[in-house]
Amino acid sequence: MPVNLLSVSLVTGEWTDLYKATGIPVGLKLGVHNISSSDIRLSSALLQPKTDSDMYQIIQPNNIPMTNDTGDQGAWAMSLSQHSKLQVWRIL
Repeated sequence: MPVNLLSVSLVTGEWTDLYKATGIPVGLKLGVHNISSSDIRLSSALLQPKTDSDMYQIIQPNNIPMTNDTGDQGAWAMSLSQHSKLQVWRIL
């Protein structure tokens, strides 16, 4: 289990930059775990996706954590439900 878990609260219906929210340098590999009760959308797009974008993956509640790739220049998350939260960590 990762040592430095960072909690990120999401604003309903808005994309959140996970690198900016956690202070982890852009391009480093991230692990993400959905600790909410609803699905969360994840995108590795360089720029903030449009709200109606369909270029994302779904991470389900308390499911297997997901990772991005080393070198990805973007890491975004959005929930359509209130009180959504992720745990995020840097993968070494």
